[in-house]
Amino acid sequence: YVESNFCLEFAFQQEEYQYAEDLLKLAEASKIDLAFPQFALCEPFSTINRYGNERARFLVDLNRQLSELDRSAPHQPLVAGVRPLVATLARLQQGETDRLEEAIERMLKCGRSLPLTGPVFAAARQAESAFDLSPQDAIVLASVLEDLKSAPAAVPGEHCFVSRNSKDFAAARGNLTTLHCRYIAKFGDALSFITSKI
Repeated sequence: YVESNFCLEFAFQQEEYQYAEDLLKLAEASKIDLAFPQFALCEPFSTINRYGNERARFLVDLNRQLSELDRSAPHQPLVAGVRPLVATLARLQQGETDRLEEAIERMLKCGRSLPLTGPVFAAARQAESAFDLSPQDAIVLASVLEDLKSAPAAVPGEHCFVSRNSKDFAAARGNLTTLHCRYIAKFGDALSFITSKI
């Protein structure tokens, strides 16, 4: 099981990106069952938009400063050197969105999307207060737990839930363990665990 930070690893190509890529390739090769809450596929777009909006505000301020500096002859070479960086920063969001969309498309082709149903949402509301979770994390947890409950009896340790938000899901680990699901906080550790099982 993965959630929105798995998708964001592809969008931002952060330090665990290659491990996430390897996990996705295992799913594409039908070596593992990749499952994810439907909700987790939508949430990353708002994250990218939020970062994009923050960058846009920064660029407005930066452009204003550069315009002022450009009026001074001694600063014009500096301004000329910074302008390409401004253009690159302005284009970042499109690249991130493209990578996110590509990753989600791949996930939908090879994985299982866990639906957000009335019972799942009701369970999420309970999990929100029981485990002090954000509404988003509660929906993710409730989706995973519901799927685990409906899964055929599993060998202990057969399932794993991978999320880099270890603090957020710490209180719920016992519920996952009861359903024979291991919580793993790093994609690299998840890859090692999974490859030891296949």
